Amino acid sequence: MSSPESYYSTSLSPKQANFIYWLNGLAPVLTNVVTPLVVFYKMSRTNVSDVVKYNQQVNEVGRQFVSGTIGLLSYFGGGELTRGLLNMVFGRTQGMPGTGQTRGMDEATRQIAMTVGGVLMSFVGFAFIRPLISTSLICKFLKAEGVQVSLKKEEAEAIIDGAKDSISNIFHADKAKFLLEEKIKHLTAKELGTPSNGRLMNYIQHKVDEHLVPDGKPDLKKTAIYSTALLSGYLSVLTGLLWGMNRLLGGKAPNPPAPFLSQAPLYMPSQENGPPFQGLSYQPTMPSLPLKATVFNAGFNPGYAYGGTQPRLSPWS
Repeated sequence: MSSPESYYSTSLSPKQANFIYWLNGLAPVLTNVVTPLVVFYKMSRTNVSDVVKYNQQVNEVGRQFVSGTIGLLSYFGGGELTRGLLNMVFGRTQGMPGTGQTRGMDEATRQIAMTVGGVLMSFVGFAFIRPLISTSLICKFLKAEGVQVSLKKEEAEAIIDGAKDSISNIFHADKAKFLLEEKIKHLTAKELGTPSNGRLMNYIQHKVDEHLVPDGKPDLKKTAIYSTALLSGYLSVLTGLLWGMNRLLGGKAPNPPAPFLSQAPLYMPSQENGPPFQGLSYQPTMPSLPLKATVFNAGFNPGYAYGGTQPRLSPWS
């Protein structure tokens, strides 16, 4: 009699393994989206200038942009590469016990192997590729962190002198305020980062600063909102493309052939501890005899004879 443990399966189903594969690949995306918000919260409680906070925020978006791209491409690229190698070695057909197919791999095991391959490729991406790209991006295109806007003594004296009337030498406060705002705007634009040599990146920098730094004062809240929306939209589109590629390359594996009836023994209900019911047989080449189900078993139970009250017929009776 079988033990109760035999009725419980401990192996993963293909759907469960596929869920683990996608969960492991998409979990870091949430980190990429949330990080700019955490940076905004942290910098808002730091006693530095708005320019420093703005530069830090923009640079963090650039880092998460690179990290999210490399994370998705390396993980799912490694998974698809692993799938291709497994298809070359084992084929796409799922092996099945009792069918004579020794060359095959069940879909759950294939998905777990793809997960392992994706994790290994992610290590290569984050350990070697990401630092190189991020460092180059920060140095060439993004903002100088830790730089604050401040007026020198000579600049402040020049603003005060410029606010005085040249004839009456009367100080005009409104003019001084205007000159001060213009000077701060000029210094802020200077500290927001060196314009890129690339035409496209220079255009992007100009548009970003134009909308997020109105009148020379960075709008940190708008920067955080735009950062989150931009990263969410971009990574969602990239995830959709990778999902479509996964469906296209994965396809639907051919179903394994069903086992023959003779390879799946049946058991009589009343013979749980007795000899098994071996199969069914008929004689299609003898039309003159009725085709009746015949049981070939030396230990046949008379209680299951055909018809109950009629004689049992067979091709040899």
